[in-house]
Amino acid sequence: MPTSLRNSNVNGRPRTALVESCPRVQFNSEHNVYACVRRSCSMAIVSNASAEQSAGKLLNDLKSKRETLSGVHQEFESTNTFTSTHGTQTSHQQIVVDVSGKKWRERSVSGAGNRVRMFDGNDLFAIEEEDEEYVRVKRKDKDKEKDPEPAPYGSFDLDWAKAKELGRQPCGFATPDHTCIVFDVPVKGWAHIGRGTHIVRMTGGVSRFAIDSENGLLIQSNTQLTVDDERGGYRHERTFVLKGMQYGKASDTALFTLATTGMREVKEFTKWNAGQIRKQLAGKPAPELEVTDIKGNQVSLSALKGKTVLLDFGLPGVRHVSPTRRCWMIFTAGTQTKI
Repeated sequence: MPTSLRNSNVNGRPRTALVESCPRVQFNSEHNVYACVRRSCSMAIVSNASAEQSAGKLLNDLKSKRETLSGVHQEFESTNTFTSTHGTQTSHQQIVVDVSGKKWRERSVSGAGNRVRMFDGNDLFAIEEEDEEYVRVKRKDKDKEKDPEPAPYGSFDLDWAKAKELGRQPCGFATPDHTCIVFDVPVKGWAHIGRGTHIVRMTGGVSRFAIDSENGLLIQSNTQLTVDDERGGYRHERTFVLKGMQYGKASDTALFTLATTGMREVKEFTKWNAGQIRKQLAGKPAPELEVTDIKGNQVSLSALKGKTVLLDFGLPGVRHVSPTRRCWMIFTAGTQTKI
């Protein structure tokens, strides 16, 4: 993740960082398509007090620009990392987003199956690909006042009133380049009851965004949270990095229409059993994982490609776990063969 979007301390004051790298985007004017590669660049993000005071208005203006685009297609690489005293676990996803006005469709692609979320302007739906069920997602009363957004734009409950503009920098497009505006937005605090009477609480969090000033589209983001729980707490980091996009061409309206033929609405998806897991996942690429083994070493499944791998999922911090509470997965790295 470019260091320009990493936060040095989610509990403290955001740092003014030196940009060490940024995404480079190739532009094809005929199809209005961007395809991202990496490059190095150096530029200081200069803090601007007056800009910080008007960050809220600026963000609203950028959102209005985005919503006036006739159609948007974006492809992101998303990384989720959880770090605790028991080690670090990282997973990766590809997120494909199509937007037309306030309607959108989001497709999440990973080795654990492909999922779709769709907002048709009125209702939010969740769909599991290769399945025959869909769920009409219920929104909390406080969320009904605003439309939901796809994951890159709305994964966390942010305190937009406290947003700050950190500065401006080139987005990194090959030609023509645009100016990206970098914001820090605090994550609203939350708490819930965990095991017994222990309270699980988010003690600090901030999201950093780089947004294209010309069209309001997200280029990359980095969110970091610290959470206190009964096992000593953990840190959660989620990033979205743009890999390609296209805009200015009307989207296919079928993307935002629920295809109910052969589908049935349910209150919640049918829980997976061994047979369904085999049907959905066997023979497909295994999800990329980066985990800490029992010896404290970092292990990546991609480094074991072609080898037979046994994953034994237990409960961190519990010395003895009964077989009924463990889960094993045997597969050849790169392709799931048996679960």
